[in-house]
Amino acid sequence: METNLSTVHKKYIRNEVLLGCVINALLAFAFTFMLFRNNAQIGLWGGDGIALDLLITVLMLTLFANTAVMLITRKRVQAGRIPRLESSALKVMGFRLPHNLFLRALLAAVLMTAIIGPLSIGAFVALGIPSMSFWPFVAFKMVYGAVVGALSAPVLLRTALADGPLHETARC
Repeated sequence: METNLSTVHKKYIRNEVLLGCVINALLAFAFTFMLFRNNAQIGLWGGDGIALDLLITVLMLTLFANTAVMLITRKRVQAGRIPRLESSALKVMGFRLPHNLFLRALLAAVLMTAIIGPLSIGAFVALGIPSMSFWPFVAFKMVYGAVVGALSAPVLLRTALADGPLHETARC
């Protein structure tokens, strides 16, 4: 992204990413606790294993958390509470992202899942971790949830900051 961010935009993105990391960590805690609380040990493979859970976590947190953050940011920009970024922020590595927030979040979720998921699972395999005890797994998932949010949110927040009206219109 070639867009130069103002101090206001940098502060906004930093604060939203930090808040998002906390929320993602809490969501990861809640879902991990609900899904695995009866398991003393969670294996890496299988329908209720770590590998599948990591893929689902990346997909769902990226999709839903970023959709919510972008909707909130878009509303703030349109209400004039934060200045709008130039429309070039809607381009990432030369590609124009969808205007539709849900499609933008879905694209990010699919890409994040395709990249981060296999890397995470590969790390478990490379480190020789075939399973985890419940509480260490919960702690890991909280950190994992926060990291997932920190990776995708800055880019998507920039795009949402460029979603405001192109020009001022009279309000009745």
